Amino acid sequence: VRLQQLRFNYCMVTTSRLQHHGYNNPFPRLQLPLDPGNRGPLHECHDRLHLHQSGFDQISVRDRVGLFFIMGGLYPFIVILDTIAKFNAEREIFYREMEDGLYTTGPYFFSKVLSTLPFHTLFLVLYTVPMYWLAGLQPKAGKFLGNCLYTYLAVYSSRCMAMAISAAITNFQMAAFCANLLFTVFLLSSGFIINLESLWLGVKWLKWTSYLKWSFQALNQIEFHGLEFTCNSTMVAMYGECPISNGSVALKSYDLDGESLTECCSALVGIILLFLLLSFVFLKFVNQKPKK
Repeated sequence: VRLQQLRFNYCMVTTSRLQHHGYNNPFPRLQLPLDPGNRGPLHECHDRLHLHQSGFDQISVRDRVGLFFIMGGLYPFIVILDTIAKFNAEREIFYREMEDGLYTTGPYFFSKVLSTLPFHTLFLVLYTVPMYWLAGLQPKAGKFLGNCLYTYLAVYSSRCMAMAISAAITNFQMAAFCANLLFTVFLLSSGFIINLESLWLGVKWLKWTSYLKWSFQALNQIEFHGLEFTCNSTMVAMYGECPISNGSVALKSYDLDGESLTECCSALVGIILLFLLLSFVFLKFVNQKPKK
């Protein structure tokens, strides 16, 4: 019992020290102009020009869907290469210290996960909060917090996926290629580029594995529920009625009304846990010797 307690204390101390090192390590890079944390204001200014106060006509339906594709699809893409690059930069030190027996896989893994959470939160604050209010989305606290939650989970899913791939593939170029390939598959089955109802039955199952599909669907459901849209006289004369009169019709037309928000949240959390488990398994059983 005494030996187990000593081992536990050693693991906790090692995790704490590695976590402290993880907090300090990114600060010198935050001043780089291409760092994701500094690209946020530039993206916000660009999106502000295109999404000035979304209205309630038929065009604004597509504007909102496009906005949520940016938040639920493109925001997660930004962190992939950055996560792989940071992981690859630490690999040599991690491998050498593991070989010297300074710590085991567990403390390093948990310190890695915990140390990224504050910077992940800062990244989401810089991106999500200005975007929501500048785009003129519904000014309700519940919808705003729900939007932040699902964007947070989507981006963190990408971060965990990149961590798992980087742990499985020690070559940076191959890891980046595989991560982008997998992300593209998830993106195509998210429901924005291709309507999910028109997918071939043989690949239709891919949408259930896509965290981008779950986040994109949740973001649209949060915003569109309770909205009413208007039509001009030309459109009414052409179609005989208003094509998209409310949020429920908009969600149905994009096939985004299938699952509830609770199911979307559960799916995202499950995918995150799966990627974290794979990261730990790959770190423990795959030789992490750096490859040039």
